[in-house]
This record gives sequence, C-alpha cells and structure tokens, in this order.
Amino acid sequence: MCLINFHLHEHPTYKLIVVANRDELYARPTAPANFWKDHPDILAGRDLLGMGTWLGVTIQGKFAALTNFRHAHDQPNIENKVTRGEIVKNFLTEDVTPQAYLKNLHQQKEVYEGFNVIVGDVDQLYYYNNIEKEIKVVGNGTHGLSNHMLNTPWPKVTKSKQMFEQYIMNHDVIGANDLLDIFSYQE
Repeated sequence: MCLINFHLHEHPTYKLIVVANRDELYARPTAPANFWKDHPDILAGRDLLGMGTWLGVTIQGKFAALTNFRHAHDQPNIENKVTRGEIVKNFLTEDVTPQAYLKNLHQQKEVYEGFNVIVGDVDQLYYYNNIEKEIKVVGNGTHGLSNHMLNTPWPKVTKSKQMFEQYIMNHDVIGANDLLDIFSYQE
C-alpha cells in the first residue's frame, strides 16, 4: 500500500515536509529519484514503462504526488487506460496553475484508473481524486494519503500520521533517515 505523509505550513523551519513510499508493482521497471534528462528541472523517480512518476518536484518549486485508489468499482471500464504517472509528470512539465491543471484533469478523469493526486507548491496544495471528483484545498497541518481518500483513518495511515506529526513538532531540524524510520514501524 502506497503511503504519503506530508506536513504543510506549521513547522518553524520548513513550509512543506513530505515522506512517501511506493509500495506496489515491484516488477514494473523504475528509476530512482534523479533529475530527468528530458526535463532537467524535474527531480523524481520514474516509471520506465509509462515514463511518468508517482512523486516529484521541480526546481521552480512545483510539487505533485499520486497514489492509486483501491476498489474503484464505480469507474467506467475503458480499455487502454492512460498511465496514472502521466498525471504527475504533466503537472510538473506544464506551465499551469494547480487549479487550472486539476480542472482540466477533471475533464479527463475517466481515462485513468482510480487515483488520488496532490499538486501545488510550498505555499498551497490541492487534492483531487477521480472517485469523489472534487478539487479541494489542502489545509495546514499533517496529512496522510494512501489508496483511499485523503486522511482516511486506516490504521497504517493513522499511525504513520501520528508518528510523523510527533516527530515534526519535536524537531527544528528534520532528518531524512528519521522520517524513513516512521514507515518501518509496521514490519
């Protein structure tokens, strides 16, 4: 199960703190996070099959992250759906506001399997999924996203969110390895 924890605007040093894992389709070829040769301003891992990504940032400060949506039974069945990694890649490469991007994505929501996406920058984040079909402003504070709605109280989401927030609120300087340890508690 993919998991993204992020903390927005309530830390004295960092506007946005993100920790995430990609936890599915291990056999699908991927490249680790790096600056892309074809888009050198993007820092992200890469799905080498679809050439998209699940999480990335640009040197201009844009941010996007994606999870799939578990049990998206109410979606129309369309053959040859577009890879969801395109959603993050397109936001990071297009010169468009988060709101305009999500409005356009809403118009094309049926071409993708179920997804959640967070887009924006350190000043403002937006959340959308093609199940609820509603663009939402993300509030300040700690959030968790897995394979259901933002902040769904699944045990893994709730526990990692609590640990993440507790660590952040007790540290002025955030250690990357400490954040990764938050995800290892489950094993």
